[in-house]
Amino acid sequence: MNRPLLSSSPRIGGVLAAGALALGLASGTPCHACSCAQSLTIAGSAADADVVFVGTLVDTREPVVRVPGTTPGAGTVARVFEVSEVRKGEARARTEIATASSGASCGLEVQEGRTYVVVARASADGLRADLCGGTRLLAATTADDLDGIGAASAPGAGTLAVDLPVVEPTLANLASQPFVWMPAAGLSAALVTVVALLWRRRRA
Repeated sequence: MNRPLLSSSPRIGGVLAAGALALGLASGTPCHACSCAQSLTIAGSAADADVVFVGTLVDTREPVVRVPGTTPGAGTVARVFEVSEVRKGEARARTEIATASSGASCGLEVQEGRTYVVVARASADGLRADLCGGTRLLAATTADDLDGIGAASAPGAGTLAVDLPVVEPTLANLASQPFVWMPAAGLSAALVTVVALLWRRRRA
């Protein structure tokens, strides 16, 4: 009478192993959401900004991490723009903007090679911008919109950088790294399989 249960043991082990692997994959995937309370016009966004410029995204600079081989996770990155004109405040030919690395954490959602009207505020670490601050594609902005912000001027020479922190990985950050959770998930799956086989033999 126990045969149906015994014959299903490998399947049970497989399901448990898959579950262990899924838990390992999910352990480093926090869920966040960013919701902008209101959608301002470019003029309204620029009024509260310290710097507004037109620039093309050319690179992203990430923080330095203490442990080689790890990534900083959902922290702050520097989006690097080549600036073609400045409409408010001061910017340089190559200007970095600090922002969260993910749009889910209100970071700028921008793509390399595309040109934007960047709306930023000054901070102790440099210029910062976020998803709700008014930055948008240049193609979605009219010449009148830009003129309403201010007259165009040339950017200064050189680079205006932001000060990114050196990341000290936390336990949660380390656990999210593939070189940590992949061996752990494989070991968990192997242990579950061995236990299931031993249980089957004992019941046989």
